[in-house]
Amino acid sequence: MEGGLKFMIIRKEKILIVDDAKFMRVTIRKMLEKLGFNEIYEADNVEEALKIYEKRKPDFVTMDITMPGDSGLEGLRQIKEMNPKAKILMVSAVSSKNNILQAFSHGAVYFLAKPFTIESFTAVMSKIFDLDQPGAGPLGLSDAKSAAVKESGPVLTLIMQDDNVEITVNESAEIGRCCKCKTADEKRKNTDRCNISSDRRDFIPCKVITVSEHQAKITLENGEFFLTPLPESESTTKLNNMLLTAGRKYHLMRADILSLGTADFTVNMK
Repeated sequence: MEGGLKFMIIRKEKILIVDDAKFMRVTIRKMLEKLGFNEIYEADNVEEALKIYEKRKPDFVTMDITMPGDSGLEGLRQIKEMNPKAKILMVSAVSSKNNILQAFSHGAVYFLAKPFTIESFTAVMSKIFDLDQPGAGPLGLSDAKSAAVKESGPVLTLIMQDDNVEITVNESAEIGRCCKCKTADEKRKNTDRCNISSDRRDFIPCKVITVSEHQAKITLENGEFFLTPLPESESTTKLNNMLLTAGRKYHLMRADILSLGTADFTVNMK
């Protein structure tokens, strides 16, 4: 079209933003408007949110966890009682394992740690709504943004606090328990460095026996990281407490909790 005019698809879905911080409500509203949503309601506490939800019956809710009065987790629980099929995204600056698992146990569709980018928010919305548009890149990102993400070289880090493990992935990697020692003598010599030393490790020590030697594979595709549990793994793989199917690809996001056997890792991205 002459003049390079671009048209945005206007979404019909109703959205409710629940956050006690006005700047955060404004930020999320702007992100939603860029994605074509224009019927957007706001609440700064759970009590007000419940009234709006009952009256307007929104198709989607973003809910902060830490607010004055009832917490967002209580708001999540009450909305799910009103409508078990409600789609609610929980957001919080406190991305503890407990908060994340509670959010999913109460029925949240996803969890985002503050601060989050338009790319992360778009990726979540793309899981819930069909955001494909002409000229759209993977997961609803524009071609320019997809290229920018690829150019900047995203980095994923798996952090296991209990054993001071921090594994960095730039493009792709197979994740599993260390199995480099081939003999008992080698294991004995490496015991201090691998299993006792308090230094940060960039591998999963062999003492973490619930993790398989070949547990899962992480790949980078168009600026996004994905996890595929390997069929040969003898241990379960879970993402945010959801059991994953071997051979199937799953999208990884910041603040996800990845469980390999009984070992829990927090996903971080830069």
